[in-house]
Amino acid sequence: MFLRRLSGGGHTLTLNINSSDYEAAPFRYVSGATIKNLNVAGTVKTSMQFAGGLVGCAYGGEVVIKSCRSSVNVTGNCLDTCGGFFGGINGTEVVKVTFVDCLFDGTFSGDGRDCGGFVGYDNSRPLYFYNCLVSGTFNAATSGSATFSRKNGEPLNFKNCYYQTSFGTEQGDDATSMSATILAERLGNKWKVESDKVLPIQMN
Repeated sequence: MFLRRLSGGGHTLTLNINSSDYEAAPFRYVSGATIKNLNVAGTVKTSMQFAGGLVGCAYGGEVVIKSCRSSVNVTGNCLDTCGGFFGGINGTEVVKVTFVDCLFDGTFSGDGRDCGGFVGYDNSRPLYFYNCLVSGTFNAATSGSATFSRKNGEPLNFKNCYYQTSFGTEQGDDATSMSATILAERLGNKWKVESDKVLPIQMN
């Protein structure tokens, strides 16, 4: 269980996870954690549910993910209830989970359904997105899936969030016809354009 604060300093954590367990992720469980300025790339391959590019499941406290980028390929022969950042938010002790200035531009591939670009499944806990972007590649079934997050219970909370590619249920605002420059301006001063890609600015 990761309970602390982590600043990645703009570095990239490259994954090579091949798991038959639930909640396959570099941080399997978090509670009351803050993770910022971190990139994750590579592959999470799983035959079980709740795999995530960054976190398997949040189980308690207030969790904040800020200025992070997930370019992870989430894949497997049972790709159900998986997310580009979080597999799930399940704990009854979770106060809320907040994403600020985050980007998912990874890939979903394999058999399965019921996934989310950021969060595979949120079980009735408060979930907030501020200035976030989905720009992934989705080679998985869209049935039951959602661009940012699947959700049970109270509504999701979005402020100034966009997608360049949608996945199942569309969430956020459509940016498919925006130039990179305009999209970065819309997302705010914590974003930049680099090689025609819109990226979060990360602190060293």
